[in-house]
Amino acid sequence: MSDSRAQVDISFDIYGKHFETSMNINYFPDEEYGDVDKRVAEWFSDCYAEARFGYDTMAAKRAADEQEEWDRAELARLLAKYPATP
Repeated sequence: MSDSRAQVDISFDIYGKHFETSMNINYFPDEEYGDVDKRVAEWFSDCYAEARFGYDTMAAKRAADEQEEWDRAELARLLAKYPATP
């Protein structure tokens, strides 16, 4: 029986967030995780979910800001076209 343990250090950036970990893993071929230790695949999945949530929040805020800017420009255009009369 051979030794199939390893120590890995992982560091990466995604959507402006930085993630790092160090873990002891076991290598056992597994079709479900593509020959990667299950804990490594789950860690990457959790990091992606956290980073994606932040990205989606930022994108939604940017879209809301752009919509507000467009609404203000449209209001200014309409007020110039149809001035209020007392």
